Amino acid sequence: MASKSFQRKLRALEFPIWNKFDIENREHIKSLVVYLEQTKIRELKVSQRANLKKVKDKKWVRYFGDYLDEIEDCPYQLKPKMDQNDWVEIIEWLVSQAIARTYSDGKDDFNRRTPIRRVERREYALTGCEAKECEEAMNGLCKFLNIPANSDKVITSQTLYHFIKTKFSLSSITNYEATLNDDEDDEDDSKRDKNMLRKRYSSQHDPWQNVKTVDDIIKYYGQNGHMANHLGFTTGDKHVDAAAIILRVLYVLDVRQSQNQLNEIVTFLQRFTANPKTNPNLGKVGK
Repeated sequence: MASKSFQRKLRALEFPIWNKFDIENREHIKSLVVYLEQTKIRELKVSQRANLKKVKDKKWVRYFGDYLDEIEDCPYQLKPKMDQNDWVEIIEWLVSQAIARTYSDGKDDFNRRTPIRRVERREYALTGCEAKECEEAMNGLCKFLNIPANSDKVITSQTLYHFIKTKFSLSSITNYEATLNDDEDDEDDSKRDKNMLRKRYSSQHDPWQNVKTVDDIIKYYGQNGHMANHLGFTTGDKHVDAAAIILRVLYVLDVRQSQNQLNEIVTFLQRFTANPKTNPNLGKVGK
């Protein structure tokens, strides 16, 4: 396992046998040390590397210890009896030094590089749902939730999934239950603010149930709509404007859900911080 942890770094350092390196093989360690000093670390002058390159010499371990003493800020020294973990720590530090110095030599070039990111595209598919009963069930659910059904069953199922996941999440149910108690006289400022927001954005004020077409989106949520979700600009194409409005509404919804979750965390933490308990027996006053 230790050897595998080195392979990615050694490959980046272009070590010739990076994929065969074995930390338990002393010959591999000698080859790596010589390679790193000659090509990456370069702590010693060329004439001073002669002993380090004597990999067949029985005194190589002593030469290696002298080499570690020469490296500035090296935290390691050879012990009289070195176990495997000691070698792993020393080689790991040398490899890290090689990487740091390689970056320092070409940091301008490295900083200009753009990382290659793998884009994964999720494809949804329905299997075993070709029956007419399945289509009728989805259409009935769409009608119950007041969602327009799409001719493509995959799109319809995706829409149902996201709608149910959002509308019937734990935070949504909690907020709905809280609206049922709006008539209670609660002097807590945070609760009154939440109730005010729920009233403002409740279904009786939000005309989303009346939205059936692109024109309805522009009418209720556009520049002249009363929902205050307009973009502040227009592209001249109502379809593009409608799509942008939908993206804005979804973004606001995500922000609101994040705020609700943060409020729940703060409320939970306040149970422990709002009423701290002290033990006077542990205190000490005077000498």
